[in-house]
Amino acid sequence: MELQVERRTKERFRIEDSALVFCTEASGEIIDMSLKGLSFSHVAGVRWPAKSFSVNLVLENSATLIEDISCHLLSSEYDPADPDCTHWRHSIKFGTLTENQQQLLADVLGRQARQFVSIYPG
Repeated sequence: MELQVERRTKERFRIEDSALVFCTEASGEIIDMSLKGLSFSHVAGVRWPAKSFSVNLVLENSATLIEDISCHLLSSEYDPADPDCTHWRHSIKFGTLTENQQQLLADVLGRQARQFVSIYPG
């Protein structure tokens, strides 16, 4: 059995509050997030861009909006527990963030860190 090497370099937190990622083509529910990127799920049938694109994040039950984050898709896979392959999990890596975007993300993750244990200690 081959061990998978962890590629993440930043501490990642499961997002427990309602949190969405969206672009002009689609939207999804955020699963976990770090200062470098996030993973999310969405219902099949809508394609996410394959190359670089921008997303908006709606976090903390709509209390925080972070707009126009440049990113690119790292991976896509379907949920093996879903026999109809209707739910997909994607990972995106953020591009260069503005100071404001960095601060908003750090604030959200700081609040998550106080509530929950990191799922990858970085």
